[in-house]
Amino acid sequence: GISVVSLLVRAGLAPSNGDAKRLIQGGGVSIHDQRVDDIIRKVTTADLHQRFILLRAGKKKLYRFDAL
Repeated sequence: GISVVSLLVRAGLAPSNGDAKRLIQGGGVSIHDQRVDDIIRKVTTADLHQRFILLRAGKKKLYRFDAL
């Protein structure tokens, strides 16, 4: 799996790893509307819903990762 911190930076939802960690610790990150509380959480194939992962940072920033 890949860390949620890395995905946030890769998607452009956070400018750096430190900002991504602060966003998670502040409760502002969710995957498929389930809040992410752990900064070391990994995203795996178990998180796929209909071949995609919906990552949300804050209320308005969304990114969809499609699995091929």
